[in-house]
Amino acid sequence: MMNANDLRLDDYRQDRRVARWLALVGATDADVPRGNVKATLRFLAERLPATAPGEALSFLIGMDLSKVVIPMQLPVDTKLIGFREADALNRGDTRPDLRAKFFAFPGASPHRLGIRVSSREVVHYNVHTECWALSSYASGVLDFWTDDSPTDRTDRTTSTFEAMSLGTTGMHQAFSPIKRHFTEMLPAHELKKTGVHATGGDRQLLVPQAWRYIGIVEQ
Repeated sequence: MMNANDLRLDDYRQDRRVARWLALVGATDADVPRGNVKATLRFLAERLPATAPGEALSFLIGMDLSKVVIPMQLPVDTKLIGFREADALNRGDTRPDLRAKFFAFPGASPHRLGIRVSSREVVHYNVHTECWALSSYASGVLDFWTDDSPTDRTDRTTSTFEAMSLGTTGMHQAFSPIKRHFTEMLPAHELKKTGVHATGGDRQLLVPQAWRYIGIVEQ
């Protein structure tokens, strides 16, 4: 059975290898999803080559592969936002969290990026040095790795936007057809958790090494 150990970022060069990614994501092997997987893997191979295949897979699961995924340049003075929890904010620091990878354009709804809105603040950013980003649309995902603390028994939702913006490398499950693939890659304590649906639909931007190019704008 396939798992992330069978994958490489340079798989975008061969359709038969791309088909393996599509199978694990649970997407149809058609022109649009295939092109989006290729675009994502090529972007990562060129711009973020240290990305582990499992992390790349979690990026893809958090994307709606039926909609365009495309690299784009962010000019100087481009405005961006992020929805961050308090422990991910560096008070008084104008740089984004060093782990931050995912951002959105102003106007994006936190309810359509698969994140928990409570205890979360919107953070405004400005691009001070032109950089590349991978534009995609957030998909509906299942969070099955978030801890349920004794003081918070309510089911909590998340997405690739939240997980990657905070540097989490835990896997996301795009719905039941691929659960069996991911459970093979998770430690035993992760398997105890139940996935919770998180809604997507809005545009998200993956910005490699964002801290080099983007600054926080104090409001």
